[in-house]
Amino acid sequence: MTSFAHPEPDASASPSTGDGEPLTMWILVRKDLKKSPYSWSTGSIIAQAAHASSAVLYTYKHHPSVISYQTHLECMRKVALEVHNKEQLLSLSAELKEHGLLHYVWMEPDKDENRKRVSNRKEFQFWPAVGLACWSAWFAAFYPIQFSLDRSISKIYDK
Repeated sequence: MTSFAHPEPDASASPSTGDGEPLTMWILVRKDLKKSPYSWSTGSIIAQAAHASSAVLYTYKHHPSVISYQTHLECMRKVALEVHNKEQLLSLSAELKEHGLLHYVWMEPDKDENRKRVSNRKEFQFWPAVGLACWSAWFAAFYPIQFSLDRSISKIYDK
């Protein structure tokens, strides 16, 4: 087996937002996919998250933040959160769209083309008024969100 040496990550070189916060991809995992009627395996859910992550990177590949994020492989940050269901995701997507924030919704190609599996989301601005309680049971990849994670998580579960 071939081994590749990777340079030690340099924290000072890691990509960050304008206020010094590190760029982070957010992946939201749909909680209900593990339960009936879906009964997805963990591997299937992970594969969909990988599709979502790849799609958001490809879709916004020319954006300066994405270029910076991919330039510093050793410093990439991802956060995975669970969400409840499809309705929450669609509501969140609508709110973020209302604020003009870039996003991408991943559709799993299968017999039912209207069945959404993963939502990729990319955000570059601070919008404290956005009700992040809207996240749903889809995967969502967010690029870099500049708000307090603790505050946003509490809003997700308060509604």
